[in-house]
Amino acid sequence: MSARRALDAAYALFFDLLAGTTTALATARTLAEERARAVALAALDRAKTAFFSNISHAFRTPLTLVLGSLDDALADGAHPLPAPQQERLALVQRNTLRLQRLVNSLLDFARIGAGRLQADFAPLDLAAYTAELAGVFRTALEKTGLALEVDCPPLRAPVCVDAGMWEKIVFNLLSNALEFTFAGGVRVSLREEDGQAVLRVAGTGEGLAAAELPKLFTRFYRAEGTRSRSYEGSGTGLAFVQELVQLHGGAITAESRVGQGSTFAVRLPLGAAHLPAEQVRDARPAAPLPSPGAAFVAEAQQWPAGAPAEPAGPGAAPAEVAAGARPADEAAATILVVDDNADMRGYVQRILAREPQWTVRTAADGLQALEDVAQQLPDLVLSDVVMPRLDGFGLLQALKQNPDTARIPVVLLSARAGEEATVEGLDKGADDYLLVKPFAARELLARVRTQLATTRTRQDNTRLRFAEGELRASEQRYRTLIEESPVAMALYLGPEIRIQYANALMLGYWGKPAAVLGLSFRKALPELESQPFPALLEQVYATGQPYVGVRQAATLLVAGAS
Repeated sequence: MSARRALDAAYALFFDLLAGTTTALATARTLAEERARAVALAALDRAKTAFFSNISHAFRTPLTLVLGSLDDALADGAHPLPAPQQERLALVQRNTLRLQRLVNSLLDFARIGAGRLQADFAPLDLAAYTAELAGVFRTALEKTGLALEVDCPPLRAPVCVDAGMWEKIVFNLLSNALEFTFAGGVRVSLREEDGQAVLRVAGTGEGLAAAELPKLFTRFYRAEGTRSRSYEGSGTGLAFVQELVQLHGGAITAESRVGQGSTFAVRLPLGAAHLPAEQVRDARPAAPLPSPGAAFVAEAQQWPAGAPAEPAGPGAAPAEVAAGARPADEAAATILVVDDNADMRGYVQRILAREPQWTVRTAADGLQALEDVAQQLPDLVLSDVVMPRLDGFGLLQALKQNPDTARIPVVLLSARAGEEATVEGLDKGADDYLLVKPFAARELLARVRTQLATTRTRQDNTRLRFAEGELRASEQRYRTLIEESPVAMALYLGPEIRIQYANALMLGYWGKPAAVLGLSFRKALPELESQPFPALLEQVYATGQPYVGVRQAATLLVAGAS
């Protein structure tokens, strides 16, 4: 306020107007900043979409060439490959198919986000096609001991869908059911309800808590502490399914109860009135390529068949580790490889098998690894980080907390790149943190050799310190025995017959102080030079033969030591 103006009503009104103007300016500035951020985000989203679109051919072209060459090599009857080479190429083929599926999913997801994924709708016998798609998973389900029930009676009318998108919807839901179901089976049904085609995929898994259901269709979300056959994947499967269903004008919901399993329901309106007219065709589209299904099934068949005993989330207590027995041959190293991906376990095992002196055992997750360690202690544990039930960090914690296994070196493998990931692994007690997948075979062998050599050196030093401690304790016991003996005793060492130790009775017998300790016998006791005793001591040392003599009712025992 001005000191020359009274604060009357007019002056107070001026301040009110000034405050209101300031608030309005701040609001306007905030809105302008929000608009600028929205424009920047939109530009960034367009740039991201353009980037994905531009590199789609860069991804797919080499993948197509790799898969085509692999197919030709494996199917070449005129020039068949040896069995070991066929096994290697089959491994490459399975994982290239998986890479192709992941690339396609991520690219399609980016296109959906940018509104560039266009559906090609046409009338389709949805019941027959759904039953056909479900049958693709029958072998993978039966391999894991699960039953597949398909109940898809004919609908009264065709449903307009994009056949390729519907395939992805069904395969993603079946893959999800297989991943989280360990006993019982999976049921696929298609019914007409209230003018809608309703697809239900139900699995008799452990189910989810009610709090987890709203998050299921969130991008990159994985329920914590849930039992599953694998922790691999981008976490976009269900979110991708929801986007595809919404493109069809439908909706997807999930129902789940802990201990009873989960059911996913996809509802699509019948007819074509709800779809964009320009995207609907009268004729059925060409049948989708079978490669996506092959990739889904090939990945599912690599998952472990057994059901885990109980889930172990990040906060779960590590399992108790029993004290196993070391291998009988201490010179031969035993390495335990832990990874939930069967192909990765086999690959690492084959690399380590190049060293014939190494014995390699494998485990599918942290809990199975602890059971293996309880049977026989390995010399080194080589573990993946992200695994179901008990991950690599949980396994590391369990091993380090048990005194019987705390000294086993642990090397962690992970696909998480970056210096912070390495620091995290080392901070948690890992002896090494091998980054990043993919890694070179020579680097893996070198790191394992280094860890084994370091461990052996550490163990040798430990044994040496223990032996030195035992020796000092033995010497102390010997000194105590001599000192408390009622007989005069002395210990002589070396070719000069140095007096190593003499008890108080012997020093009194000689009439010498303790300063003579460390001197040679002849120098410490020159008055005995004319006696035969010095020569007898030298003779015992030179020949190693003890001398026992009896003199004046006392027994003299002289033994030499080098």
